[in-house]
Amino acid sequence: MDQDYILKIIKGECPSDERERFFERLSSDKALMQEYARLKNKYVINTLPYSPGINTLLSKRQPKFRVVQVFTKIAAALFIPLLAWSIYNLIQERNNAGNVQNSITSYEPGTGVRYEVNKGIKAMLTLPDSTIIWLNSGSYLDVPKNFTKDNRIVYLSGEGYFDVESDKKSPFLIMTPKSILVKVTGTQFNLSCYENDKNMKLTLLKGSLELIKKNDKDTISVKPNEEVIINYKTLEDKLDTTIDTKYATAWKEGSLRFIDSPMDEVVRKMERWFGIQITVDNPDIYKQTFTADFDSESVTQVLNLLEISTNISHEIKGNRVRLSMSSK
Repeated sequence: MDQDYILKIIKGECPSDERERFFERLSSDKALMQEYARLKNKYVINTLPYSPGINTLLSKRQPKFRVVQVFTKIAAALFIPLLAWSIYNLIQERNNAGNVQNSITSYEPGTGVRYEVNKGIKAMLTLPDSTIIWLNSGSYLDVPKNFTKDNRIVYLSGEGYFDVESDKKSPFLIMTPKSILVKVTGTQFNLSCYENDKNMKLTLLKGSLELIKKNDKDTISVKPNEEVIINYKTLEDKLDTTIDTKYATAWKEGSLRFIDSPMDEVVRKMERWFGIQITVDNPDIYKQTFTADFDSESVTQVLNLLEISTNISHEIKGNRVRLSMSSK
């Protein structure tokens, strides 16, 4: 089969009936499956966002192909379950289409397919409806086995950038750790909802969406260039209409940014970004803030700047970092 046609299938550029026929054939054609796997793996690697977290953990003396090997392993880990899952869903699509609201009440996170990204790594995946999702370090995405273009719901714990395929008849739903539902039709946005953070943060770039607090049924409508922060403990929300969307999506472009960030947030972001474990000796450290931009700096360079900018000293042993108050 022509490679260009297979690539169109991979990119979601073919009609759904053609995709369905292709995956029906794929399930019984071993040679075609191997060729599809090779092209899909290559496509995933080429579209993975740059990750300074990986680069900085590799010694400069090590050959550059090690980075490619790391990305290959990541891509393969994401792709293998996605391939089987895509075949299953596209074959069963007509039989599985159902009411979206019923899916919300019946789906339990952890019972479907899980895509998990370790600390220090970032990755991208494409769902069968052609929605593209970038996952930040320390995140995972749960997708029901009956996900179809008519039944679009996922569960996110962590941070993801979503480019949702437009479909006004079938909204795309994202469940989050604290019973807050994100409802979209077709849009681009960044969603941060790590379970151990204090707040959930959503930044909308294009389109429109709604946030639904399932406990009290309160709905928040969000417009482009707006950001909503919801406190996990109180469920109080704050809408900001004067934000810089580039700050929220900097991680996707390989940049680590802090703007007057509280130190507990700095610690969590650095742990995820570099795949390290940070211990804080003195609680007074959490009273400080930090402002800086990093593109390809190592964890040592970031900590050195932190030490210069504040009265916080550090000690590194392997992947463990200890922060202390300095006497300067």
